[in-house]
Amino acid sequence: MGQRPDLYDETATLIEERPEFESLLERLLEVDSEGPWEFDDIPLDSGQFGEVVSREIVREVEGGYRVADSDVVETALRDDLPRERSLLTSSVRDGLPEFDATVVLLFALVVLGTVVIRTAVIQGSVFRGGDIVLAGNDPYYYRYQVEQLVRGDLPAFDPGVLSTLPATVRGDEMLFVVVMWWLSALLGGDAQAVGLVLAWYPVVVAIATIGGVYLLTTWVFEDIRIGLSAAGLLAVTPVHALRTALGFGDHHAFDYLWLVLTALALGAIAVRQWSPDVDGLPVRTRSWAFAGLLGVGITGQTLSWNPGPLFYLPIGGYAVLLVLSSLRVHQSPLRSSMGLIGGLALAAVSTYGAHLVFDWAPGSTFSPLAPAALFGGVFVVVVIGELARRAGLGPLLTGGLEFIAGGIALVVAWITLPGFAATITNFRAYLSATGGASIAETVSLFAGSIGATLGPMSYFGLLFFLALPYLLWTTWRVYTEHQPGWLLLVVYTWYFICLSLLQVRFTGPLAPFVATFAGLGFVHVGSRVDVFRPLSFGDDPNRPGAPDRDDQEITTPAVPDRRTALRIGALFLLLGGFGVLQSGIMINKIAIEDDVYGTASGIAEYSEATGLSYPDNYVLSPWSQNRVYNYFVSGESASYFFARTTYPEFASSTDPGSWYRELRARDRAGFVVVPSSAVESSGPTTTARLFDHYGSQDGSVSGVAHYRAIYVSSSGDKKAFHLVPGATITGKAAPGWTVTVSTTVTIPNAEFTYRRVVSATNGTYSVTVPYPGDYSVGNETVTVPEGAVFEGRTVEVAGA
Repeated sequence: MGQRPDLYDETATLIEERPEFESLLERLLEVDSEGPWEFDDIPLDSGQFGEVVSREIVREVEGGYRVADSDVVETALRDDLPRERSLLTSSVRDGLPEFDATVVLLFALVVLGTVVIRTAVIQGSVFRGGDIVLAGNDPYYYRYQVEQLVRGDLPAFDPGVLSTLPATVRGDEMLFVVVMWWLSALLGGDAQAVGLVLAWYPVVVAIATIGGVYLLTTWVFEDIRIGLSAAGLLAVTPVHALRTALGFGDHHAFDYLWLVLTALALGAIAVRQWSPDVDGLPVRTRSWAFAGLLGVGITGQTLSWNPGPLFYLPIGGYAVLLVLSSLRVHQSPLRSSMGLIGGLALAAVSTYGAHLVFDWAPGSTFSPLAPAALFGGVFVVVVIGELARRAGLGPLLTGGLEFIAGGIALVVAWITLPGFAATITNFRAYLSATGGASIAETVSLFAGSIGATLGPMSYFGLLFFLALPYLLWTTWRVYTEHQPGWLLLVVYTWYFICLSLLQVRFTGPLAPFVATFAGLGFVHVGSRVDVFRPLSFGDDPNRPGAPDRDDQEITTPAVPDRRTALRIGALFLLLGGFGVLQSGIMINKIAIEDDVYGTASGIAEYSEATGLSYPDNYVLSPWSQNRVYNYFVSGESASYFFARTTYPEFASSTDPGSWYRELRARDRAGFVVVPSSAVESSGPTTTARLFDHYGSQDGSVSGVAHYRAIYVSSSGDKKAFHLVPGATITGKAAPGWTVTVSTTVTIPNAEFTYRRVVSATNGTYSVTVPYPGDYSVGNETVTVPEGAVFEGRTVEVAGA
C-alpha cells in the first residue's frame, strides 16, 4: 500500500475529537490484518463507519474495505496512547511534567548558578547603605517614570486609570512601566520599593527565561539532558548575564521574557504531540491554551517596547517555511498552522484593543496594528499553501506564489495601513544607526578590533562557536525533513544572527537560541567522550514512515556517579568557563563606579545644604552617566538629551564665561561634572582649566570666575563645580599695577589655592571669584561672604 502522510493527522484528530475511536480503531486494525472485510465484520455502527470513510481512513477495495494505511494508523494510535511518565520522561504531549526529584535538583543547581553569576560581582555596588544604585545609565529613566506613578494620585491596579496616565510616563515602554508600578505598589509603593523592584526584576526574569529555554529545548529535541544543558549554558552566557544582572533595571530583560514566552508557545504548537486527555485537560483545550499563550506573548512584546515587533517578525518567515515543509510531506498546511493562526488572531485583537481602551500606541500609529498585519500575512500564506495542496502544486511553485503575494501585500500595506511606511522607514533607520564608540550597542557583532572572533566571544564566550556547527546541521535537517520544532529554532536563530551583524544590541535576544544549539552540542560532545549516553533523537515520530524507535519517550538524564559528575563538570568548565569569567567582567563594567556615586552624593549634599531645587541643581555631565547624577541630586532623570548635545561643545570650548552666561540664561544647569576623560590634551579648554587648576590662574591662561569646585572624587578622577554668579572684589591701585588675589579652598577630598591675577585700570581693579573665604589681595586681606558669591555682590578691599 502507498503511504498517506496526511492520514496520520486525520487519525490523530479523530481520536482527539472523539476518544472512543481509540479502542474502535485498534479492533478495526485487528480485523483489517486478515484481509478485506465487510461492514458487518467490524465493531463500528453506521455513523462511526461513515466517519472513518469520510476521513479516508478506510477505503473501498476489491472484495470489501481496507484501512488506507494500517502502519500510519497504528503509529498515530501508538503515539497517542497515554503512558506513565515522570519528569525524566515527559514530553509536551503530556502537558506539564510531573515532579521528579532528580531533574528538580539539577535545575535548582542551574538556578543557583544563575543567581550567583548575576549578583555576586555587583551586589555591593547596587546596595550601598540606604541607597539602591541601579547599574548603567538608562535604568534611571524607568526609575523616574515609576516613581512618578507611585508618588502620584492614581490608584494602582485600577484598569480605569491606565488610559489617564500622565504624559511624563507615556513612552515607548508603557507595559514595562505599568508592571514595574504594580510590583512596586505591592512592596509598599514608595521610592525604596521602586528601587528594589528594578534591581531584582532582571534576576527573576533570568530564572524565568532559563526555565523557558529548558522547556523549549526539551520539547523540541526530546531530550531533557539537552534542555538542562541549554539552561545551564544560558546561565553563563555573558550577554544574557549582563542584561539580567542585579540592578540593571532596563527594559531588556522584560523584552526577553516575552520573547521566550512566544518561542515556547510556538514550540509547543510545533511539536503537536498531545494525548487525548491528561489529568482531565482535553487535548483541544490544551492546544488552544498554547495558542493563547502565543497571543499573550506577542501582545506583551508589542506593548513593552516600540521596536518590539522586530522580536516576533521571524514568525512570518517561519510560517512560510512551515507551509512549504508541510507540502513536501503532503500534510495540510491549514491544520499544521491552526494554533499559530489562532495565537496571532488573539494577539491582533488584544493589542489593538489595548490601543483603543488605554490609548497605548508605543512609538507609532502602526504599532497596535503590527500583530494584525502579521496575522493577515500568515493567514494568506497558509491559505495559499492549503489551496496549493488541494491543487496538487509542489513546494517550489507554491513558494513562488507566496513570494508574489507577499510583494503585493507589502505594497497594499504601504499604501493603506496608517503609519506603516513611517514605521518601516524608522526601523530601517534604527537598524542602520551607528553611534561609534559613544553607543557601544550599535556596532556589529564582528566589529572587534582584535579579529572577527572577538565580538562573539565577548558576548557568548565559546558558546557561539559550540552552537554554530549544530545550527548548520539542524538547518540542513529541516531543509531535507519535516521537523517543525527544529525549523522554529533555526529561523529564530538565523534571524537574530543577521540582526546582530548589524547591531550587537540583538545579541541579547539571540542568546536563548544560541543556548539551545549549544546545549545540543554539549550533550553530543559529551556523548563522544563517554560522559553521556548517545543521542537518540533525529526522526519525528509524527512523520509517517519514520523509522520505528524502541523508545518514544524523551531521553532522560540519570543520576551520575561521582566520577561521571566530575567529568560533566570538567566539560562544562571547558565549554562554559570562559563565559562565567566574561559574565563577571561585563557585569562589573555596568556597575556604577564609586567615583560616580560619590560625586553624585557629594553634589546632592551640597544642593540640599544650599537649598537648591530643579532646574537650578541640574547636573551637566557626559551623557553616559548623566541620568545617574541627576537622579541622586534632583530625581529628574528623564532625559540625557541636553547633556548629550551640549556637553561635548562645552568641554571643547575655550570660553567658560560665555558658557556660564548661556547655561544660566537658559536656566538649564546648576552643576558641571568634569571627569579626567573629558579633558583634552591640547589647548586651554574649559574642562582642562577646571580639572587641572580648579579654575585658578595658570601662567598666561586666565582664571575662571563662575565655577565653584564643590567636590572631588576619592580617586581624583571626577570634579564637580557649581555655577555661581560669584562675588566681585574691587579695590584701588596705581594704573597698570598687577594685583594677585588668592585664597585657600578646602572641599571634600581636595585642598587647593585659588589664584587670580588682575591689572588696575584707571586706578581701580575688580575680579569676580566663585569661592567664599578670606582672600589675600596684595598686602591686604578681604573676607568674601557666602551670600556675596550666590548673589553676585561686590566686596570692596578696605584701605585700598
